[in-house]
Amino acid sequence: MFIVLNTLPAMTSTPTAPSQSPVQKKKGKVMPKLLMLTMLGAGTWLALFMTGVVTLAGVPYSIIRIVWETPATRQALLQRNSVKLHDLMDDMGVEAEIKRYHSKHIKDPVELDQHIHQILYNTTRYVGANYVVVRGKLIPKTYDMVEEVYECPEC
Repeated sequence: MFIVLNTLPAMTSTPTAPSQSPVQKKKGKVMPKLLMLTMLGAGTWLALFMTGVVTLAGVPYSIIRIVWETPATRQALLQRNSVKLHDLMDDMGVEAEIKRYHSKHIKDPVELDQHIHQILYNTTRYVGANYVVVRGKLIPKTYDMVEEVYECPEC
């Protein structure tokens, strides 16, 4: 009498999971690394901005924080009321603070004043009494070149 032993592997009733392709495995490893690098980069820029090394449109974080935390200036900013916003910021000494920040690398007082007013124009659309806007750039009214710029088609 012979006894036959079953040497074949047992068949299971559960289906096997499909194997992942090498591309899917690689993609699964790249995404967390990309997310980590993005967060690291954003954190670095945020730290540089909050410490005053980097500005937002020429305005340091300390000034943006002051303007945003003051209800009247925040309301004027959100309503896009440039005259009211400029007057409130002038009362708060914001222009002087921005000048103090930029005076480190702009020594000429006329150039510094124009640069600060350009920043204020770019962020609030306020045009100071001593300036005119020509194609998005502020030009002091006292310059003789204002008429030339108005007449110049290439400028």
